[in-house]
Amino acid sequence: MARARATQAPGVLEAAVELEQKVWELRLSGMSLHTIAAHLKISSSTAHKHWHRRLNAARKAGEGKAIDHVTLENERYDDWLNALTPFLMAGSPAHMAVAVAISKERRKLNGWDAPSRIQHEGKDGGPIVVQQKRDLSALTSEDLDDLERIHTRLAGRAEPGGNSGGEGAS
Repeated sequence: MARARATQAPGVLEAAVELEQKVWELRLSGMSLHTIAAHLKISSSTAHKHWHRRLNAARKAGEGKAIDHVTLENERYDDWLNALTPFLMAGSPAHMAVAVAISKERRKLNGWDAPSRIQHEGKDGGPIVVQQKRDLSALTSEDLDDLERIHTRLAGRAEPGGNSGGEGAS
């Protein structure tokens, strides 16, 4: 699919590869993905996508830089958590908050918390149907008669070969 687009629009694939490389270099320099996104004027999810894609490729290729970076960070997080353990065992809320923050950063580093994409759709992938119940108790008999006529008219249009004017329409 990407090749077809690159063929149709020269330079698109090259630009994507260049962006991925920029994200990679900035992340290895120590920038957070959020900062990288702001710096490159892209969304955080786009920065994450490029970072994660490049990191996975580097891991598969056995690139030392990627492995060293992730290993170093994970070891640093382990050291911090080990230092916090006595305080955590004592039940210190402040130290627990730090441990949770470390865990959150570790999940981001390892790609375990990719930005979630939420797709809103109705039953079987269709549109979302919103139904509202109306309080009809305040309607007069005349209002109800008007509603019945409208309903009859609309129901006649919906039926194949239905009378577009509806039966008893005025």
